[in-house]
Amino acid sequence: MRLANLAATARFHWQAVGAPEGIAHANLLFAWAMAKAGAGDAALLAASDALAHFKDKPSEPSELAAAQAAMAAACLAAGLRDGYARHHAQASELAATIGADTVVPSLAAFKALPVPGAIPASIAVPPVITKQSDTD
Repeated sequence: MRLANLAATARFHWQAVGAPEGIAHANLLFAWAMAKAGAGDAALLAASDALAHFKDKPSEPSELAAAQAAMAAACLAAGLRDGYARHHAQASELAATIGADTVVPSLAAFKALPVPGAIPASIAVPPVITKQSDTD
């Protein structure tokens, strides 16, 4: 719950400041937090906003990979299998182009997501990320 509170605070403050780049990065964090909490609709909204921002301007592959990874997590939380597979593939493709010296924190979480074909059809909405501790 702490991650969701911090992400919501960051999003609120960047929106108040009005800096588009800061808003987009806060939306990425918020999308991951909402996906982890199982709030698929909120995760989709924030991830969609971030992805649109990075697609609408010249962006680094790391930014686009992070946005696609957030979309994948949001789709997974919302139970959108096709969207999950599509965004997972796009994030994987972009992540492969990023140099080893570039640190993209959200890609570590992305690597913890299941491979799209490995999710049994009997699972409607699989867990996005397992809870690691009470302070997450």
